[in-house]
Amino acid sequence: MTTTRSTQAAVTRSGPGLLIPAVTTVALFAVSLIIGVAFTGNVYANPFGDGNDIQQYFADNATAVRWVAFFQLGSAITLAEFTAAAWSRLREFSAKITDGVAVGTIGGTIAALFLALNSILQWTLTQASVTGDQPLVRAMNFLFFGLGGPAHVAGLGLMVLGFGVTSMVLGIVPRWFGIASIVVCVLCELSTITVLTEAASPFIPLGRFTALIWIIVAAVMLRRARPAA
Repeated sequence: MTTTRSTQAAVTRSGPGLLIPAVTTVALFAVSLIIGVAFTGNVYANPFGDGNDIQQYFADNATAVRWVAFFQLGSAITLAEFTAAAWSRLREFSAKITDGVAVGTIGGTIAALFLALNSILQWTLTQASVTGDQPLVRAMNFLFFGLGGPAHVAGLGLMVLGFGVTSMVLGIVPRWFGIASIVVCVLCELSTITVLTEAASPFIPLGRFTALIWIIVAAVMLRRARPAA
């Protein structure tokens, strides 16, 4: 029995940390937004706007957009690390991989992947051989917006729902946190309506930023939680 408990304790201590990837994910994304606003005046080129304006945006702000892409790529990588850390942490409280943990892990993985692809597209849009072709720039900007907008945010929503509700069911976070996770998920998933109408685009930042706040709060709560004896 002593050996078993020692082995379990070793497994508990072996998981990756939560707080560092959580803070890094949010910080890198925040830096990318600050650079975008400070050096280009906008967070991104509105894909629903005028084609000439979109083309000019990437042609005039190539260096700044590359830096935005760089920091968002870093945020995607640390988001994947946070997802793995959350999966590992919840496994300490339940040997069984529940549906919620699976949903959270898949959601976080999807969100990280789409944000990474979004970053690479931003980088591609700054190349001189691309910016000279207006139809190509506009088409790629729609893809860039879709990947980093509704697709990425919808993935965040699944991650929040899966990890948040599972943590509540396991009794390691307060009930209010589980309910808040459901609300954040709904906001994130509503962003997918942007595919049907531009009017739903405000749900993208609303879901994104509430999910980023959730990541920090979840990291703190899960870090403090202790498995039952």
